[in-house]
Amino acid sequence: NSIAACALRMDITYQIRKPECEIVTLDSLMKGMGIGSQLVKKVKNTAIESGCNLLTVITTNDNLEAIGFYQKIGFRLKAIFPGAVEKARALKPTIPLTGKNGIPIRDEILLEMSLPNEVLFTPGCLGGTHSSPC
Repeated sequence: NSIAACALRMDITYQIRKPECEIVTLDSLMKGMGIGSQLVKKVKNTAIESGCNLLTVITTNDNLEAIGFYQKIGFRLKAIFPGAVEKARALKPTIPLTGKNGIPIRDEILLEMSLPNEVLFTPGCLGGTHSSPC
């Protein structure tokens, strides 16, 4: 599934596997405007409406900006998977060895957010829908 805010050049994809919803990607060309947070809220509400009780996201150890962003909006660090990216690189050698700020990309980090039983946010219009991309 995907939600897009086309005019703002943002997109979020997610996968629901009850009782969990995983954010797969959150891409943005414009940062610091709160749009990413709003897209995560829309996914959070979709997950709650679908009966999920947990929202998760996995990122890599070099992505300090994402790690900070997700913690800022309520996610907690759940697990570190040492060597996970190195194992994936064996199957997909195009995965870079280093990432942002020259940090070696080696590990995956799982962040999670417990979800309430009811929607706490009414989504506004961001230029996309759950089923139709822009």
